[in-house]
Amino acid sequence: MLFEILRRSPRPVVSLLTPASGQGYALANGLTGYARGTPMQESATAGQAELADGTKPFAGFMTRDSQALGPVLGDQIYPGRVELPFTAGLEGSFEFGEEVVAEGPNFIDAGLTAATPLKTAVSFAGGKFAVAVSGQDAQFVLVELPAPEVTGDVRARFILMAGSMKP
Repeated sequence: MLFEILRRSPRPVVSLLTPASGQGYALANGLTGYARGTPMQESATAGQAELADGTKPFAGFMTRDSQALGPVLGDQIYPGRVELPFTAGLEGSFEFGEEVVAEGPNFIDAGLTAATPLKTAVSFAGGKFAVAVSGQDAQFVLVELPAPEVTGDVRARFILMAGSMKP
């Protein structure tokens, strides 16, 4: 488990176009795209999602992986693949969480470490949780740094702020 929403938000799920192909990082299946749980915001182009960086309204966390060309043949014929990925550049859904846990370099920015003080205001940088800096909207607060599942990773639990603040 590298990302999990512990407490879902009553806010409705948002539908936006996912970022186009050629972006993202390696998914578990070896393809490139964005993983479920990646924080996104609405871009300057209405209806289009982009990686959250704390400068625009938060759109939520991706509800599934997205990858170029969408599901591959193996996704459709092999058993156990219940959740098919979104096709990059097409519609996807994004949900809000009031309490989330994230772990690893795909979700946690390098500036947020195991030494980061609790109660630190958190925003996003490049679609990852990051210590909020000047000019960003801080959306979450760091409340716990539990032991990571993968040695060397940072694992953190965040709670949504009531409103947002600029550090």
